[in-house]
Amino acid sequence: MQRKSGLASFLKGVLTPEHEGHSETPSTHRFQALDVEQIKAEQRLSDKGLSRGRDNQPSPDETSLDAVEQEVATLIETQAKAASESYSSHLHTLAHRVANLDLRGRAVEISTGAQNAITEFRRQVHEGQDVLFNERRHVIEIEDELRSFRDMHKLSRTARYPLSKLLHIGILGFVIMAETALNGVFFARGSDAGLIGGAGIAIAVAVANLALGVLLGRWAVPSTIHRGIFRKFMGFVSLIVLPAAILFFNVGVAHYRDALGGDAPEMAAKLALASLQANVWDIKDIESWFLIILGCACSLGAAYDAYLMDDPYPGYGPLSRRAREATDSYAAEKNDLVAELTDAKGAEVEAMGRVRKEVSQGKGHFINLIGTRDHLRSTYETHLQHLESCANDLLRTYRDANSMARTTPRPAHFAEKWCLARPAEPTIDPFAGLTPTMFDNETDNVVAALEKGIADMNSAFLEAMAEFKRIDQLTTKDFEDGTAGKATTVAA
Repeated sequence: MQRKSGLASFLKGVLTPEHEGHSETPSTHRFQALDVEQIKAEQRLSDKGLSRGRDNQPSPDETSLDAVEQEVATLIETQAKAASESYSSHLHTLAHRVANLDLRGRAVEISTGAQNAITEFRRQVHEGQDVLFNERRHVIEIEDELRSFRDMHKLSRTARYPLSKLLHIGILGFVIMAETALNGVFFARGSDAGLIGGAGIAIAVAVANLALGVLLGRWAVPSTIHRGIFRKFMGFVSLIVLPAAILFFNVGVAHYRDALGGDAPEMAAKLALASLQANVWDIKDIESWFLIILGCACSLGAAYDAYLMDDPYPGYGPLSRRAREATDSYAAEKNDLVAELTDAKGAEVEAMGRVRKEVSQGKGHFINLIGTRDHLRSTYETHLQHLESCANDLLRTYRDANSMARTTPRPAHFAEKWCLARPAEPTIDPFAGLTPTMFDNETDNVVAALEKGIADMNSAFLEAMAEFKRIDQLTTKDFEDGTAGKATTVAA
């Protein structure tokens, strides 16, 4: 049975899902480049330059940007602001990913979680020990009882009995049904109720024969080999009395059957008793003689079947079965417990091993995040330079057209390069002071905590198996002198 690890759930609370998976590599962001030619066309910079140039605008002594130039500057500054916001957003995303990898202070939490898992495992072991201890004590008590029984009755062999009594019970059932069917035919002739009345008498006769046979085979015969003098004496007496009783009963049944076939079937019981007292063997009908043979045969067959149903020595079979059942119960309980603990240990060790592997892989992901940050910063700075270059290209198009159409000197600032005011640098530090060396140290601490947890869990499992083996080897003397209850366990 697959067992879900409780530690795995705990670790998911300590280590975020993204940290556990490390499946997502941060993407490299690319800022959208501007299409300068498209902007020139949309803004009609050349046309505006020619138009304003013909009017000698802006004036030669103008020192600030005119309206057209200001539109270009505003456009570029808007693009720069959007880039800054995108850059800041990506830094926050990067910070979140770094936080998922940040293991500072988590080694203690993981160590605590691992110890809690081991404590829970040992609790299960202790509960199992209590159960096995009681089961083992029961096995020893039954085995002692069986050993005392064998010594008392001088038995040097193991008990002999069928693994299942169903076959023998089935045979007895067949015997009683067969005898009932055959007797029913014979008794129906003299019964006022016909086959139904004959069947009732036949069942009663068959049950009586079966009971006498089972008593003979299951009590009388085994009693003859009993070590007890009185029991042996009663066995031999029964061995004489019961066969005689079986024969006498079936002779009486034959007389009853003769009376049923006579002139006064309603007085069959009274006539049969009188005939039996007058002359036991005065049986007139051959079918009645057959009834005697059938009844005795069925009764003796039931006796033989009952004899084989258990060990011949009285009491030996049931006691041996109790000992076997106790041993089987102990073995099954132990196997179930070992399987349960194996699953529990496997689930916890698998959880810790999986997280250990994933945490170790985090070193590479951390280095990748550093590269991502540096590349993002470089890309952002390059994009700002691109925007500044685009602005000057757009301004140059406007200024060149304006200068060509002018009749007065162009303003001095037309010759100056326009500079983009850089947006404020985001204050967020994605790594929050976490350096590669610090990250490696914290990762090593977490890995060490997990490896210790794995080692402790395996050690607790081996201790449990050693304790179960010790319980297997407990003897009567251990229980008598009090050493059986001293479990070799280690505090959690």
